[in-house]
Amino acid sequence: ARSLSQQKTDIRYVVINNLHDRDSRSIFYDGDDLFLRFSSPVSGYLCVYLVDEQQNAFCLLPYQSSTTGLYPIEANRDYMLFSAATTPQADEYVLTCEKSVEQNALFIIFSPNAFTKANDNDGGFNWREEPLPRQLSYVDFIQWLTRNQTRDRNMIVRKELLSIKR
Repeated sequence: ARSLSQQKTDIRYVVINNLHDRDSRSIFYDGDDLFLRFSSPVSGYLCVYLVDEQQNAFCLLPYQSSTTGLYPIEANRDYMLFSAATTPQADEYVLTCEKSVEQNALFIIFSPNAFTKANDNDGGFNWREEPLPRQLSYVDFIQWLTRNQTRDRNMIVRKELLSIKR
Protein backbone atom coordinates (compact mmCIF):
# COMPACT_ATOMS: atom_id res chain seq x y z
CA ALA A 1 0.00 0.00 0.00
CA ARG A 2 1.08 3.55 -0.62
CA SER A 3 -0.32 6.90 0.40
CA LEU A 4 -1.97 9.09 -2.17
CA SER A 5 0.30 12.03 -2.90
CA GLN A 6 -2.29 14.10 -4.74
CA GLN A 7 -6.02 14.22 -5.08
CA LYS A 8 -7.39 13.27 -8.51
CA THR A 9 -8.95 15.98 -10.68
CA ASP A 10 -12.74 16.19 -10.55
CA ILE A 11 -13.58 15.74 -14.24
CA ARG A 12 -17.17 15.85 -15.44
CA TYR A 13 -18.62 14.21 -18.50
CA VAL A 14 -21.91 13.10 -19.99
CA VAL A 15 -22.27 10.43 -22.70
CA ILE A 16 -25.24 11.35 -24.91
CA ASN A 17 -26.81 10.85 -28.35
CA ASN A 18 -28.36 14.32 -28.68
CA LEU A 19 -26.58 17.67 -28.36
CA HIS A 20 -29.34 18.96 -26.08
CA ASP A 21 -29.34 16.04 -23.58
CA ARG A 22 -28.22 16.78 -20.04
CA ASP A 23 -28.28 13.26 -18.57
CA SER A 24 -25.77 10.54 -19.40
CA ARG A 25 -27.06 7.41 -21.08
CA SER A 26 -25.86 3.85 -21.26
CA ILE A 27 -28.40 2.44 -23.75
CA PHE A 28 -28.16 3.44 -27.40
CA TYR A 29 -29.83 2.17 -30.56
CA ASP A 30 -28.33 1.21 -33.91
CA GLY A 31 -27.83 4.47 -35.80
CA ASP A 32 -27.68 6.74 -32.74
CA ASP A 33 -25.10 9.52 -32.70
CA LEU A 34 -22.47 9.55 -29.97
CA PHE A 35 -21.46 12.77 -28.22
CA LEU A 36 -19.43 13.44 -25.10
CA ARG A 37 -19.81 16.61 -23.04
CA PHE A 38 -16.63 17.13 -20.99
CA SER A 39 -15.12 19.64 -18.55
CA SER A 40 -12.22 19.80 -16.11
CA PRO A 41 -11.24 22.36 -13.46
CA VAL A 42 -7.60 22.08 -14.63
CA SER A 43 -5.99 22.14 -18.05
CA GLY A 44 -4.71 18.86 -19.40
CA TYR A 45 -5.06 16.27 -22.12
CA LEU A 46 -7.86 13.91 -23.09
CA CYS A 47 -8.13 10.64 -25.02
CA VAL A 48 -11.31 8.65 -25.67
CA TYR A 49 -11.40 5.01 -26.82
CA LEU A 50 -14.31 2.73 -27.61
CA VAL A 51 -13.81 -1.02 -27.17
CA ASP A 52 -16.26 -3.25 -29.04
CA GLU A 53 -17.29 -6.88 -28.47
CA GLN A 54 -14.63 -8.11 -30.90
CA GLN A 55 -11.95 -6.61 -28.63
CA ASN A 56 -11.04 -3.77 -30.99
CA ALA A 57 -10.08 -0.48 -29.35
CA PHE A 58 -11.04 2.49 -31.53
CA CYS A 59 -9.43 5.89 -30.94
CA LEU A 60 -12.26 8.44 -31.00
CA LEU A 61 -10.19 11.31 -29.60
CA PRO A 62 -7.79 12.87 -30.58
CA TYR A 63 -9.58 13.31 -33.88
CA GLN A 64 -8.18 11.61 -36.96
CA SER A 65 -6.94 14.94 -38.34
CA SER A 66 -4.62 15.35 -35.33
CA THR A 67 -0.93 15.23 -36.17
CA THR A 68 0.29 15.37 -32.56
CA GLY A 69 -1.62 12.52 -30.89
CA LEU A 70 -2.71 14.99 -28.19
CA TYR A 71 -6.05 16.63 -27.45
CA PRO A 72 -5.49 19.61 -25.13
CA ILE A 73 -8.22 20.63 -22.69
CA GLU A 74 -8.50 24.13 -21.21
CA ALA A 75 -9.54 24.50 -17.58
CA ASN A 76 -13.14 25.48 -16.82
CA ARG A 77 -14.32 25.14 -20.40
CA ASP A 78 -17.23 22.96 -21.54
CA TYR A 79 -16.48 20.77 -24.56
CA MET A 80 -19.01 19.05 -26.79
CA LEU A 81 -16.95 16.33 -28.44
CA PHE A 82 -17.72 14.46 -31.68
CA SER A 83 -19.82 17.31 -33.05
CA ALA A 84 -18.81 19.20 -36.20
CA ALA A 85 -21.45 21.79 -35.25
CA THR A 86 -19.34 22.84 -32.25
CA THR A 87 -15.85 21.93 -33.53
CA PRO A 88 -15.34 22.00 -37.33
CA GLN A 89 -12.45 19.45 -37.34
CA ALA A 90 -14.42 17.00 -35.15
CA ASP A 91 -15.03 13.43 -36.24
CA GLU A 92 -18.69 12.48 -35.83
CA TYR A 93 -19.67 8.97 -34.76
CA VAL A 94 -22.74 6.80 -35.23
CA LEU A 95 -23.10 3.65 -33.13
CA THR A 96 -23.97 0.46 -34.98
CA CYS A 97 -24.59 -3.15 -34.07
CA GLU A 98 -24.90 -6.37 -36.05
CA LYS A 99 -26.61 -8.43 -33.32
CA SER A 100 -29.76 -7.64 -31.37
CA VAL A 101 -27.65 -6.22 -28.50
CA GLU A 102 -23.94 -5.44 -28.28
CA GLN A 103 -21.90 -4.29 -25.30
CA ASN A 104 -19.18 -1.68 -25.78
CA ALA A 105 -16.94 0.14 -23.30
CA LEU A 106 -16.06 3.81 -23.59
CA PHE A 107 -12.75 4.76 -21.93
CA ILE A 108 -12.37 8.44 -21.00
CA ILE A 109 -8.74 9.18 -20.16
CA PHE A 110 -7.59 12.53 -18.76
CA SER A 111 -4.37 13.84 -17.26
CA PRO A 112 -3.00 17.27 -16.42
CA ASN A 113 0.27 15.86 -17.82
CA ALA A 114 0.90 15.46 -21.54
CA PHE A 115 0.51 11.97 -22.99
CA THR A 116 -0.12 10.75 -26.53
CA LYS A 117 -2.64 8.29 -27.85
CA ALA A 118 -1.65 4.69 -28.47
CA ASN A 119 0.15 3.70 -31.67
CA ASP A 120 -2.82 2.54 -33.75
CA ASN A 121 -3.65 1.59 -37.34
CA ASP A 122 -6.13 2.70 -39.98
CA GLY A 123 -9.54 1.47 -38.88
CA GLY A 124 -10.76 0.18 -42.24
CA PHE A 125 -14.50 -0.26 -42.73
CA ASN A 126 -17.38 -1.82 -40.79
CA TRP A 127 -19.87 -4.42 -42.07
CA ARG A 128 -21.89 -1.61 -43.67
CA GLU A 129 -18.80 -0.42 -45.57
CA GLU A 130 -18.63 2.76 -43.43
CA PRO A 131 -15.18 4.06 -42.42
CA LEU A 132 -14.00 3.23 -38.89
CA PRO A 133 -11.74 5.25 -36.56
CA ARG A 134 -8.10 4.31 -36.06
CA GLN A 135 -7.80 1.13 -33.98
CA LEU A 136 -5.61 -1.35 -32.15
CA SER A 137 -6.24 -4.60 -30.33
CA TYR A 138 -7.70 -4.55 -26.83
CA VAL A 139 -4.53 -6.23 -25.49
CA ASP A 140 -2.31 -3.52 -27.01
CA PHE A 141 -4.67 -0.82 -25.72
CA ILE A 142 -4.58 -2.16 -22.15
CA GLN A 143 -0.79 -2.45 -22.26
CA TRP A 144 -0.55 1.18 -23.44
CA LEU A 145 -3.01 2.32 -20.78
CA THR A 146 -1.23 0.43 -17.98
CA ARG A 147 2.16 1.89 -18.96
CA ASN A 148 0.70 5.41 -18.94
CA GLN A 149 -1.07 4.96 -15.61
CA THR A 150 2.12 3.59 -14.06
CA ARG A 151 4.11 6.66 -15.22
CA ASP A 152 1.40 9.21 -14.42
CA ARG A 153 -0.28 8.97 -11.03
CA ASN A 154 -2.51 11.93 -11.95
CA MET A 155 -4.07 10.09 -14.89
CA ILE A 156 -7.79 9.50 -14.55
CA VAL A 157 -9.49 6.63 -16.39
CA ARG A 158 -13.26 6.29 -16.44
CA LYS A 159 -14.98 3.36 -18.10
CA GLU A 160 -18.59 3.66 -19.23
CA LEU A 161 -20.45 0.56 -20.42
CA LEU A 162 -22.71 1.13 -23.42
CA SER A 163 -25.41 -1.19 -24.71
CA ILE A 164 -26.31 -0.83 -28.37
CA LYS A 165 -29.60 -2.36 -29.48
CA ARG A 166 -31.13 -3.00 -32.89
